[in-house]
Amino acid sequence: MPDLLLEVGTEEMPAGAIESALSQLKSAIELGLTAARVPADCVSVCGTPRRLIVTATELPARQPDLSTQVKGPSKSVAFDASGNPTGAAIGFAKKQGIAVEDLTILSTDQGDYVQALVHEVGLPAIEAVSPIITAALKGLSFPKVMRWGNGANRFVRPVRWIVCMIDGKVTDFEFGGVKAGSKSRGHRFLSPDEFELSTGSNFARELYSRHVMIDPEKRREAIVRQSNELAAELGGNIPWDEGLLDENVWLVEWPTAVLGSFDPEYLELPRPVLVTAMKKHQRYFPIEDAGGNLKPNFIAIRSGDDANLDIVRDGYERVLAARFNDAKYFYSQDLESSLPEMRSQLDRLVFQEKLGNYLQKSNRLLSLANFMATSAGVDVASASRTAELCKADLVSRMVIELPALQGVIGREYALKTESPDVADAILEHYLPRFPGDKLPATPVGRLLAIADRIDTLVGYVGIGILPTGSSDPFGLRRAAQGL
Repeated sequence: MPDLLLEVGTEEMPAGAIESALSQLKSAIELGLTAARVPADCVSVCGTPRRLIVTATELPARQPDLSTQVKGPSKSVAFDASGNPTGAAIGFAKKQGIAVEDLTILSTDQGDYVQALVHEVGLPAIEAVSPIITAALKGLSFPKVMRWGNGANRFVRPVRWIVCMIDGKVTDFEFGGVKAGSKSRGHRFLSPDEFELSTGSNFARELYSRHVMIDPEKRREAIVRQSNELAAELGGNIPWDEGLLDENVWLVEWPTAVLGSFDPEYLELPRPVLVTAMKKHQRYFPIEDAGGNLKPNFIAIRSGDDANLDIVRDGYERVLAARFNDAKYFYSQDLESSLPEMRSQLDRLVFQEKLGNYLQKSNRLLSLANFMATSAGVDVASASRTAELCKADLVSRMVIELPALQGVIGREYALKTESPDVADAILEHYLPRFPGDKLPATPVGRLLAIADRIDTLVGYVGIGILPTGSSDPFGLRRAAQGL
């Protein structure tokens, strides 16, 4: 029985868009093949930043013939008083592709109707799958799409080649201005030339020989293994961040881990600053020593082989040094002001046009915190001080440069002048930030997390702004779920 291979080659896609696209593609093709009477034994997907790949095994060679009874107009409408067919009967028969004499009568509780027995001859699988694949590709949704060429094509990135074959025979369809064929491409730089796929060829092996690992799990294993080996050479280990690991898996076709280093003087900066700069900006993995302290080293993942690694490493280190220099400057500038002084500048930041600025929101939180702490038996002084300072770091240079540090850097600054309880609660009032995130651990942190979300939800609902099924630009649904 024949097998189907589909590869859609594109410009490099955003890492966050690929898994969802593959999942949608698998579901659409699986359902489409079944509906078209050419169900596959197994539909599987894989891919890289430059290609979406679907394989379907054990398809029938052709669709089975299909006979269906199609109900038409009532008998009284289809035939006149003399029993002659009317225009309604003639039109219905013509539409179903049969002679009017072949119409039969169907008796129901509602009366008699004419019906047609329609016989559909099954198509070869190679003809049946083309509209299924076209519809599946057109139906993919992405956070953002691009237009290219004459502007008629819309996809996550421009389509450059398509392979679509059933047992070595090319299917006849076109998508994104590209006609399906039998030629694929290897790694953009290591094996850029087109190559012809032959009948019965092992697609994964062909691409692997051209420096492309199409299986994301194999790329993940390679990244983890290579990175752990490099970290072990320094007597260190990697505090793996699954989100960052996933991102790197979908950024490369041929992963090669590169060990880099930075000036130990940067270790004087707070750990969250260093880690965030490495992860958010550069997609680097930090390295810890046995005691859990950061080492002046990192792991970067290159999409390529190990040629000229010294040059590559130097580039990685230079970029990170520039990031750290910026962070060091912003940190030193921030330390010249206290959190209360930063809070006084919150009136420069608009929270919502009709709800005021962040200083006004901070004042509302202060009132809420005092009321709730008294009712809940939480330390009023700690709750009040946390409410006063929890938004102050939004005007810090560090958060302006690295927005992901909101709350995190506020805790670091608070530890210099405030009690640990207040500092921890400043960070915790943002939790949970996403599904599965940890919850606030302290009573004050929980209280402020609730107060912040209540203020946001009541405020937005009060001015008539609600999330819809497809749009939630202000994160109200996330706030409600967190609450």
